[in-house]
Amino acid sequence: MSYPSETTLTAEEIVVIKKIRDEIGDYLGVKRDYYDGSKYSASIGTTIGDNDSWARTSSNGKVYELEEKGWPFSITVNSSEYTTLTDPVVYSYRYLTFSGSVFTVTGTIDVFYNTFRFSDNDILTSYDRIDYIPGAAFITDTTLIPPSWYYLYAAIRLLEGEFQQDVTKSASVGDGDTRFDNQASMAVRQRELDALRKRLADEIAEKKKAFMADVTGARVD
Repeated sequence: MSYPSETTLTAEEIVVIKKIRDEIGDYLGVKRDYYDGSKYSASIGTTIGDNDSWARTSSNGKVYELEEKGWPFSITVNSSEYTTLTDPVVYSYRYLTFSGSVFTVTGTIDVFYNTFRFSDNDILTSYDRIDYIPGAAFITDTTLIPPSWYYLYAAIRLLEGEFQQDVTKSASVGDGDTRFDNQASMAVRQRELDALRKRLADEIAEKKKAFMADVTGARVD
């Protein structure tokens, strides 16, 4: 591995991230972006060159846009490996911004990177910001709250944020025989979110029943 990870994780944090990824089905993928400038053609309308990759480089040669959202673990440009977070800097999990101009028409860039819906940092932030579990106030000793509830609630919060973003982009557009409609995918995500909410609510309800059954006291007439 030549390019460092976004965050140094403890063994405990790795477990937390994996548990939450299990809840939302967001498993790390691996993708390779390889650009060979020698195959680039400036001729308009050609299809044999590497024009798509070249189109994702900035005019000043300092920024390369990954084909998909992700975090690189190996970056090689013109046979030189890049090994520090400061060069290149990764913005929005999409843009590699180098300190100097590194791309030429005849140059190469070879990037291996993990793809995901949520980064490790996104997941940890969601988990770390949980200060209570809705509906679990009857458990006054928070050490008795099952860890799985925190994983579930962190997953719910992540999906809620994603859903809100998707709602703003929701559209159904027709143009002749071509139609773009992401309403179906929105419905799937809504069901995914509702299922997690119900599961957490059901687990809390069952815990509350058991908790109340253990409560003893004297009847006062």
